[in-house]
Order: sequence, then C-alpha cells, then structure tokens
Amino acid sequence: MKWTYLDIRQITPEDFERWYAMADGQRQKKADRYRFPDDRLRSIAGDHLARMGLAEYCGIDPASVRFARTEKGKPYASGLDAHFSISHSGHLVVCALSDRPVGIDVERIRPIKEELAKRVCTAPELFWMQSAPGWGQTLTGEAMIRFFRIWTSKEAWFKMTGTGITDLQSFDTLEHIRNGGTFELEGHMVSIYE
Repeated sequence: MKWTYLDIRQITPEDFERWYAMADGQRQKKADRYRFPDDRLRSIAGDHLARMGLAEYCGIDPASVRFARTEKGKPYASGLDAHFSISHSGHLVVCALSDRPVGIDVERIRPIKEELAKRVCTAPELFWMQSAPGWGQTLTGEAMIRFFRIWTSKEAWFKMTGTGITDLQSFDTLEHIRNGGTFELEGHMVSIYE
C-alpha cells in the first residue's frame, strides 16, 4: 500500500490547467459545477493523484487511465489490477493505492458538537472520547482529536468496502486506531484501511 497527498495551496494555475485537460469529461463537468475555486482544485487534484499513482503503479501512461464506478458509486480504475481511494478536506487531498481494496479519509480538525459524536459513535468509542480533556457541548482538545480519529476511520472503512455510508454505529474503530491506522497531518486527521 502506498499513499500520497497534495496541498491545494501549492497548485499553480498551470498545474490545474494541465491536470484538468487530462481528466475525463465526467470529472471536468463535476469540477465545473463547483461554486468555489478550492472545491474545483480539490476535485481535479484528486483525479491527478489517482491517475499519476495508478500510472506509476501499473507502469502505464497516465492519459490511458480510465475511471468508472461500481453500482454503489465506488470509483475504480477500469481494466487495471489496482485499487485506489481519494479524499479531500481543507487544504489537503490524499490518495491511497494498493493491490487490494483500500480506503482513505482526511478531515480538517475543528471543534465538533457533542450531538454529532453521540449519533455516530459506538458506546466504547463514546466512552473513549468522554474520558479525554475537551469533552463538552462542543468538543475541543483531545476529545476533538479522538472524534476525528473515529470519524476518519469510519469513512475510510466505508470507502474500502465500497458499500457507501450506512450505519456508523455498526462497527467499532478503536482497534484500528490503537494499531496506528490514523495520524495527524497539517491540522488534519488521516485514516487508511486496507
């Protein structure tokens, strides 16, 4: 498994134009629909990371990479024996590549309401968060960090399985977290499942 990331603040207009031209028509249309320039950057940067990573991984020309989606919407590289996952939040875009199903998620770390944590966490996850400094109506400090470890783990799991987000309380992420499945990067939390 290999993963990489881009900081959209470092993308030049020339980079964007070159990457946009290489993206397929569907990705271009999706990027064009975004209202804010940073959303367009994230969309095209994700395509670029996946395209370049798959090309290197499979030893092919990046322009020959074709993307498709499963019935449930999981993207895949058509005709290639490789798996990828893309995520973006804040100023980061991340991509994981593997020879087996993989899921990656990134989220900008920020204060979160207690109600959200209670809706998405299992009882053990909630207990772990509540025992950290910063637990309250708005999560801050270590409680907020723990929430994002849990949240990104759940998102990465669903991306790996390709089922789409279903019941967030249907599985516990604490073992994944304890085994180093999450890490902080430039004010963001990243989680990878393989």
